[in-house]
Amino acid sequence: MASSGRELKLPEEPVAEIYRCFRCGYCRSACPTFTAMGSESWNARGRLMLARAILEGQVELSPSLLDRFFSCLACAACEVVCPAVVRVVDALVAFRQTLVASGAPLPERVAELARRLLEEGSPLPGAGERGRQPEAPAGEKAGVLVFPGCVASGLEPGVVKAIEKLLEAAEVPYSLLEGACCALPLLKLGFTREARKSMELLAGRLRSLRPELVLTPCPTCLEALTRYLPQLTGTSVRAEHTSTFLRRLLREGKLALARRVELKAAYHDPCVLGRLLGIYEAPRELLWEAGLTVLEMDRNRQESACCGYGNLAFLTYPELATRIAEERVKEALATKADVLATACPSCLHALAEAAKRVARPLAVADVTEVLAELV
Repeated sequence: MASSGRELKLPEEPVAEIYRCFRCGYCRSACPTFTAMGSESWNARGRLMLARAILEGQVELSPSLLDRFFSCLACAACEVVCPAVVRVVDALVAFRQTLVASGAPLPERVAELARRLLEEGSPLPGAGERGRQPEAPAGEKAGVLVFPGCVASGLEPGVVKAIEKLLEAAEVPYSLLEGACCALPLLKLGFTREARKSMELLAGRLRSLRPELVLTPCPTCLEALTRYLPQLTGTSVRAEHTSTFLRRLLREGKLALARRVELKAAYHDPCVLGRLLGIYEAPRELLWEAGLTVLEMDRNRQESACCGYGNLAFLTYPELATRIAEERVKEALATKADVLATACPSCLHALAEAAKRVARPLAVADVTEVLAELV
């Protein structure tokens, strides 16, 4: 096992990003883990300073120290406010990859999550790759393939049912690949070789099914399918988030709502869907089409606050993730909304669980669930 940072061999590009941080501290205002923990080593600046100290051999590696790096949610909120435009997420992901490759003493829950994802195909204990696995007829394409991702399949099945109901209402033929994980959390936690192996298995399935479109409610899965699957496996697919697909169906008159509801909804922008993929308006338009008045929380769109569940942190750092989710629910309560809506299964799970503890009267729903009630 590596015990000193001098043993770490990091590529030049992430090293340059680590050293470009001039320690101004603007990230303190945006970092969700810093807000929750209140300690300098839990924010972007502190993590980059620690990485620099490790690379220079000034600090010895230990699981408790490495918690600071593996607890980063990769939400990219720090990058929005960084005057030096440091690519913090890329730098920390590369640093974690180097730590893993070096045999550094990983935090126990992180190592266990990686083992489960690789051996069982799911991050959820005991889940395995459960669910329906479609088979494409010989010589035919699968048409629309719904890829819910592991969190929707295992923890928020209501989202999957809502998508199916909406596609059936619009008479869109589809098949469902349920239960599988896209492996992007594995990659962003630093397990490059393991993530590649997992993505190659997924790529093999997609090549056999040959879907015309892969439809997913999970922003992380969408990022995996559009950015990382081609990079790691050479397999390219056309993929789309459910919010933009459903908006198009509504605009083209292929999907009609039987009624509208007059409620107030606070909309939570998922970090990956918004900051990383640039999708802000489609979920809001769906809520508006459903008749809801959309209320904005103080932190929204590019500056939206993280739900706390990024990188499956509810499995690796549950206490931290819970604290962050509860703060976000409190922000939603301040808007006096009837419903807290989002467009990500992980965000939905985070906010719904937090609402049970701090805001029981507040309904929490995915935009697909809202629409499915109205067709």
